[in-house]
Amino acid sequence: MNRRDFIKTIPLLAVAPLALTDLDGNPNPSGKHLIALGTAASLIISRYGAELSFDSVTLINDRIPEGTEVAADLIPFFPSESVFNRLGEHRFLKREKLPELELPAEIRNYLNSKSGELVFVAGLGRASGTMLFKAIVQQYTNPLQQLRFVATIPFYFEGSHLTDNADQIVKLLANQSLETSLFYLQDIGKIYGNLSIRSAFEKGDEWVVGELNRISLSN
Repeated sequence: MNRRDFIKTIPLLAVAPLALTDLDGNPNPSGKHLIALGTAASLIISRYGAELSFDSVTLINDRIPEGTEVAADLIPFFPSESVFNRLGEHRFLKREKLPELELPAEIRNYLNSKSGELVFVAGLGRASGTMLFKAIVQQYTNPLQQLRFVATIPFYFEGSHLTDNADQIVKLLANQSLETSLFYLQDIGKIYGNLSIRSAFEKGDEWVVGELNRISLSN
């Protein structure tokens, strides 16, 4: 089944418009908190986070990227070495299904410490972002918080194993009542024509930042 059968894109954005509310049935008005899951999202937020109006920024990643221009908390996360193949000092993601991740207690407790709206952003396909995104969607709930999810689906040229990993998350989201925005990077070529690889990734970053900006300014 084609992934577009699961979530409608409008034209680049897929939305399932249902968010968690507080116990009285009203949206929780307390702060908005941006949480980047994995390396790809952390890089985007490190570059553009200062342009966004969130009450806090958190990176769940192995490090804060060099040159980060926004004040951010770091929750260290290191995916298991079992998901990689090594060649000398380099490592490569294995071309197989990613393992299930039990959401670490440190992350769960940190998320529960926030009040208001939590906005999760991830680049799906690779290890950290995909595993964290899936674990939070499946295992984390807090009826006093509003949860939103923003994610990118890889370009085809990045490899079928990455798009397969992302597609598994898209299928998962189809069965969840969550407010979700998905950006299909492959659509960049259809809209903007032939771009360099660098320009195409930058355009994808613009999409994500634009959506995060819209969320940060919305009531």
